[in-house]
Amino acid sequence: MPLAGTISGVYGEGGLITLDIQLPSGTVIHLHGDNGPTVRALHEVYGNVITPGHSFAAAHLVGKPIEFDVDPYMPALLAVIYPLSGSE
Repeated sequence: MPLAGTISGVYGEGGLITLDIQLPSGTVIHLHGDNGPTVRALHEVYGNVITPGHSFAAAHLVGKPIEFDVDPYMPALLAVIYPLSGSE
């Protein structure tokens, strides 16, 4: 069953991306993923994430709902981002 929350921050450095996700309980978790595949997945779900010149529009994601799963062996690693119905 997917986890759900709201993206509260997005950071990238050295080939990695970190998503800060606020859970419904108010707790903020920090999930890490490989930059390229994660950005492409976010672009597929939300659009307008990869901008001309292949830059990354991180601010576009803050405040967006997200459904996701983590790696079962390393729970700080983002494993799956699920499509959201009605996301813009």
